[in-house]
Amino acid sequence: IFQPKGFPNFDLIFKNETASKTHTLKHRFAWALLMWMISEGKVNSKSTVFDATSGNTGASEAYMCKLVGLPFTAVVSHSNFFLHTVLLLSGKKSVLQVSTNLEPEKLNQITGHGGKIIKTDASLRIVRAQEEAEKNNGFFTNQDGNAMHAEDVHES
Repeated sequence: IFQPKGFPNFDLIFKNETASKTHTLKHRFAWALLMWMISEGKVNSKSTVFDATSGNTGASEAYMCKLVGLPFTAVVSHSNFFLHTVLLLSGKKSVLQVSTNLEPEKLNQITGHGGKIIKTDASLRIVRAQEEAEKNNGFFTNQDGNAMHAEDVHES
């Protein structure tokens, strides 16, 4: 617990989310998303869950799906790079080459929790996850587009 000086009625409490079973910050978020999908009838016992992920959420989704007996497939970027222009504090611009490739540790976490992996171009991850869900009678989690539903379930 941290109490900032001058704020006697304010306690700041930190929680280490990496101590969770999935070792990611997305552990509770993935559980709340899954509970929303189940409670709203988005998935049933025969559904496969698909999501586009860059790692942490996918690892947590694979774990949570395994807990409830649902197959999970993560759609991830294969080895791609993109150029990202950054404006530095000095006012100068710098161009960085950024990898969109998933860390092997994240891939291992997803598959270690029973998830499957589909690799595609970074720009196609969301479209591919949605297509795979439609083709396979599954559900596309769309973690970014449905984040508010996870919050609702978690808060209630």
